[in-house]
Amino acid sequence: AWKFFDPVLKTWQDSDTQPYDYPAGAQSFPAADNLIESDGRKWRTIAEQ
Repeated sequence: AWKFFDPVLKTWQDSDTQPYDYPAGAQSFPAADNLIESDGRKWRTIAEQ
């Protein structure tokens, strides 16, 4: 299993990119919205809160 995860972990360690922070339970966050909407797509709402 490590042969699959080691390259991912190495890439994360070598990258200056940080993961996006968003509140627990959030259905989306601005960076994800911008990405999906950049070519006219939209997220589907799974459940109303």
